[in-house]
Amino acid sequence: MIKQVARRLSGNYSCSIASLVISLLLSPVMPQTVHAAEELKFAWPVPSQVTVTENTLKKGKTAKTRYDIVLSKQAKGNNYEVRFEHFQFLDINGMDLSVPENKKQLGPMLAQMNAMGSMIPTLVVNPQGQVEDVIGMEEAVTNALKVMPAADPQMIAALKSPAMIAQMKEKSVDFWRVWVETWVLSQPAPGKPVVVEMEIPVVGGAVKSEMTVKNEGAAPGSAGDVQLSAQAVLQGEAAKKALGALMQSLIAQVPAKPGTKPFSPAMIKDMKRTTRFSVVTNPKTLQPVRAHSETLIDLAIGDERKSQLEKHEYSFAWPAPVTP
Repeated sequence: MIKQVARRLSGNYSCSIASLVISLLLSPVMPQTVHAAEELKFAWPVPSQVTVTENTLKKGKTAKTRYDIVLSKQAKGNNYEVRFEHFQFLDINGMDLSVPENKKQLGPMLAQMNAMGSMIPTLVVNPQGQVEDVIGMEEAVTNALKVMPAADPQMIAALKSPAMIAQMKEKSVDFWRVWVETWVLSQPAPGKPVVVEMEIPVVGGAVKSEMTVKNEGAAPGSAGDVQLSAQAVLQGEAAKKALGALMQSLIAQVPAKPGTKPFSPAMIKDMKRTTRFSVVTNPKTLQPVRAHSETLIDLAIGDERKSQLEKHEYSFAWPAPVTP
């Protein structure tokens, strides 16, 4: 994610930066009073470790990665830490990295990519599975910049700015919202969709949106598990105004390239972000079996129009329960 942000910042002030800003908009789910007949409960074993295989489509490029998610008790208090370990790329754009020749072809670049992928902050979650904090983001940015090619000092300052750190912290929570947090907060009952109000903090206020959450009942071919899904759409005048304010705040920190037309919020003609995600999970523990998320951004700025699709597919390999 850090490398993606840096690349966008070094480009021009077009749909590329706008789509980055839209993807960084915060989307916390607001707690609801609706509860399922049998409450969905976060109850991962503590400590626990699960191996995750993730397939990603982003900007037309694909990647397959594998990493461990480790849940442990914090040294103080009742909260837990969720951290990534043993991150590695398995495939890049169809190039199987288990083949020695392919590894050799990438050379030192592969080690750099694995190092970049490993620089992910740690989540702090409470016993209910809700995120309380994100720690280590500043350190992750600093370490990422060390292994990246030389960057413009002003771009580095923009990456390290409090506003950008805050946005990247929220973006780093996305996976946990897909796996756990959305379902804990919305508690959808089978056959009864829940409309969840979301509040997206932006410069000078917040934009309100809605998410429809469904409990689709028993997951086919997965004994005892349920399938949960959610969809949200962000669009309209308030969303365009929020995007304009965020873009102005971001662009002000990066030097303009010669000949680049100054950005104005009035240049944003249209924007729409559609987010869908689902999970097959154990309703008694919210230990996922598989999960999917996708975000489609449609954007028009001036004469430039762009659609961008991002997808993530997750599969989970939990260790077998220990028999007494």
